[in-house]
Amino acid sequence: MEKLLAFATELQAQGGGSANPPPPSNQKLDTSVLDHIFGSNPADEMRHAMNGIEDESVPLDQKEIAFDNLEMLVEHIDNANNLKPLQMWPRLLKQLENPEPSLRKLCAWVIATAVQNNPRSQNDLIENDGLNKLFTSLQKEDSDEAKSKILYAITSELKHNEPGVFLLDKIENAWSQLDAILDMKHSNMTKRVIFFFNSLLIQEDNSKQVLFEKAKAYSFTNKVYQFALQHSSDEDCVAKALHTLSLFSKHGLNVSDVQSLVKSVKEFESTYPEIFTTEEWKSFHDSLEKSL
Repeated sequence: MEKLLAFATELQAQGGGSANPPPPSNQKLDTSVLDHIFGSNPADEMRHAMNGIEDESVPLDQKEIAFDNLEMLVEHIDNANNLKPLQMWPRLLKQLENPEPSLRKLCAWVIATAVQNNPRSQNDLIENDGLNKLFTSLQKEDSDEAKSKILYAITSELKHNEPGVFLLDKIENAWSQLDAILDMKHSNMTKRVIFFFNSLLIQEDNSKQVLFEKAKAYSFTNKVYQFALQHSSDEDCVAKALHTLSLFSKHGLNVSDVQSLVKSVKEFESTYPEIFTTEEWKSFHDSLEKSL
């Protein structure tokens, strides 16, 4: 407030409303006051945040704040798309190698926000070898929190991104890593992979064809079913698993023990009837019965 008052006084001193304004003052106006009034340039804010993240003299808590600020900025699609012209993608991806787990986590979060439902930024990430780097980071990450956010960035990049899904075959161990997360039966990370599969299955492109092929090779349906059984007391876990199994079943892909799944689905329907509508439960039962 004091700066704003001083700024107004300076403007008045420079002739606001006077017929004979005095000579200009030699004192330089503080441009931060203009930023406060009109709002600073988002591109400058993004550069400032990244500079702070990279500056070794900046303490960890301030770097985390800088990442938070950057994440909020790239929530706006225009700012996310500006990562490329600002040449910030290589700098951002470099932070996946940061020795601080909290910064690796926040880096992945920024990436996820930038690419989610944003085809242009999804393509920009691929152009910077970002999908490959995310899988490399996923494989070696030892922090569960950072690993979960890296997985979030990967699935955000691949949803509604048919070229990205086809690119997975060219990334070493990409599908194997997703399979390994299914085997973990981790309530959050495994659920994220299952929900990702669900997203591919409802997309109107050829992504689902790739998933069908991999589902057969890695027995994804059996692992999704086992996840539902292991987390049977968690409605959200069961819902994600059953919705995905239902879609697989409609396309002729079922678990190896369909009779067991039929029994489980009936039990789940009794416990969590709201997971599906009455018609959807019937459709699921019918598709399973056809496989017996």
